Amino acid sequence: MKKKRIISVLFLSAGSFVFGQAITAGNVGIGTSQPITTLHIEGKATSASVPDGLTVPRLTRAQLSAKNNVYTADQNGTLVFVTTLDGAATGKVINVTTIGLYFYDAPTSRWYNVRYSSFGVTESFKAISGTYSPAVPYVVQPDDYILLLRYSTTSSGGNSSGNINNTAPFINNTANLILPDPTTCPGRVLHFVNDSDRFGTNTGANVYTNYPMISNGSGNEPNAYNIRSNNNNYQIQYGLNYSQWKIISDGSRWISLQVVIV
Repeated sequence: MKKKRIISVLFLSAGSFVFGQAITAGNVGIGTSQPITTLHIEGKATSASVPDGLTVPRLTRAQLSAKNNVYTADQNGTLVFVTTLDGAATGKVINVTTIGLYFYDAPTSRWYNVRYSSFGVTESFKAISGTYSPAVPYVVQPDDYILLLRYSTTSSGGNSSGNINNTAPFINNTANLILPDPTTCPGRVLHFVNDSDRFGTNTGANVYTNYPMISNGSGNEPNAYNIRSNNNNYQIQYGLNYSQWKIISDGSRWISLQVVIV
């Protein structure tokens, strides 16, 4: 006959309630007295006031990186949630470039984002449409990775020299796409595709960034990291040239890894 042991734990706060834990034939149940798997968590689906879910450990990238030595084969498949992209994307956290849920892969000694890992999970993307301007720009979100830029032709913005600061970080004051401060997200990678001209005749709209995306495609700039960048490095154009960008933060600036120039 199977033995069953029921343990009740009383939690007290502003009110009080009993939260049941059951252990049946080696299975553990939380919120249920009849666990049907190794760990069975039963939420309160009918109660709008109870936030159901499973919270995994939350760490910043720097905190996770500091634990490199303790993640070995025994921790294969471990889950954590990265809350902030501080520190450098190196070693086991080299792929930690966006905020989100990560799992540890012991064979490669790397953390991978559950949403878009190298194991064939569909890449995360957003299609950004609508009217944007320097007054009401699109602001890149913490979970943005690939952005399909489909601004309407009523959008406004620019990249003229008179509107770009002459001192670091050389901000474009007429941007309609706001990149995050690169000093806050070293190692973060972003992809941009402006395909706004593919939806009909005269539907194309250029997009302008606040930070330069420094590339070699805009001419010979041997001192590009220390001077105001070429104006082309502030635009994601529709059409052929400068319509697709892949950039990375080096902790000080946004650097172009790839840009389409025909």
